Amino acid sequence: MEKNCKMKSGFVIVAILIASFVSANAALAYDPNVFPGKGSREAWNRSGLVFNEGNDLGRAGKYDASIKKIEEAIKIYPYCDGYFVSLGVSYKKRRQSGDLIKAEAAFRKAVELEPKDWRNWKALTNGLLAAEKFKEAREAGAKALECNPPAQEAAVMRSSLAEIDKYMLTHK
Repeated sequence: MEKNCKMKSGFVIVAILIASFVSANAALAYDPNVFPGKGSREAWNRSGLVFNEGNDLGRAGKYDASIKKIEEAIKIYPYCDGYFVSLGVSYKKRRQSGDLIKAEAAFRKAVELEPKDWRNWKALTNGLLAAEKFKEAREAGAKALECNPPAQEAAVMRSSLAEIDKYMLTHK
């Protein structure tokens, strides 16, 4: 019984940390006016329509279909960090066996493509928190702050990082 209580309290703290690190963001969507500058514009335009369909499916809770469409968009245009963030979110929300590993890999690819974008580091932080990888999540969250997010986001992140620190101190 004691072990079960510890697991439940660990789950609750993970949920609180994720909720505190997640704040309102505009939904990702393909914008034909914002070409990332890599690959061909034609591939970017083709992939964007597929991506938007996949992203809409994810928002509707249809994660299997969302993952399939976003992966299709990535095959067409593999240079958009936002595609990988959305793929990671769909995996994280679907929660089938192995999905947190796939989500983390997608978030890491987003960071690799755009390492100066705080939103990619924040997505990775959330994925790592979901996988209960607190030390790595703490490091990714600190990287997000180094990328100069807007003041309100930074304040939420600093508070969340302090909570992660407290949790790690009491759960060694």
